[in-house]
Amino acid sequence: MMRNVITLRIRVALLRAGVWLSPRRYSQPLVNAAFNLGRALERVGRFQDATAAYRMAVAVSRSLRNLDPGSSEGLAGSLSTLSYCLCRQGRHDEEIAARAEEIALWQDMAADRPELVKSLHDQAIAFHMAGRHAEAVAAWAEAIEVRIPLAAIDHEHRAYLASARRWRADSLAALGRYGEALADLNASVDGYREAAVVEPDEYLPQVAQTLRMRAETLARSGLADDPMSGG
Repeated sequence: MMRNVITLRIRVALLRAGVWLSPRRYSQPLVNAAFNLGRALERVGRFQDATAAYRMAVAVSRSLRNLDPGSSEGLAGSLSTLSYCLCRQGRHDEEIAARAEEIALWQDMAADRPELVKSLHDQAIAFHMAGRHAEAVAAWAEAIEVRIPLAAIDHEHRAYLASARRWRADSLAALGRYGEALADLNASVDGYREAAVVEPDEYLPQVAQTLRMRAETLARSGLADDPMSGG
């Protein structure tokens, strides 16, 4: 494995020299080589070095986009890969910054791209994991809005929507907004139950987990006797 890393480092170094001579010819091969180096480094647990490789891919992708404005998709993909690597290290503030740039690129390309839908979901999780709960709630609002029409026609999106509402409930509860959190958890249970009609083995455990989370939130909220809480 380390031999492969060394080989990839040599290839990256050669392609970096090539980019100085001919950016249009060598930039995309350098992006690809940096990606491969990053993946190889992640496999051996060298996450900081992998991050550096992915940042190189992002930087070269930006330069390539300046040469060819039609290559926005490549830059967005580079930012996505970097974001996942940062997430694995718990570097959520850096992940949030990378995802914000990625999301802006997908939004410029098309509002209904599946990559945008996934990126909005992941960005909201990053806010939550960073403890930035007010920002997470706002991010979830956008992620959920995009999911709603998709959930009407596809059970997988219905499950993702249920997951989004469960995550948002956690952020709302962290802010002491228990009534809203319970409303989201009720909707999440309904969504998982609908998805479980198609894939019971996959989603019935999610129903049970969300019901447990709802019971815990209800106990913390002091709203157990409130008819509007669903209790």
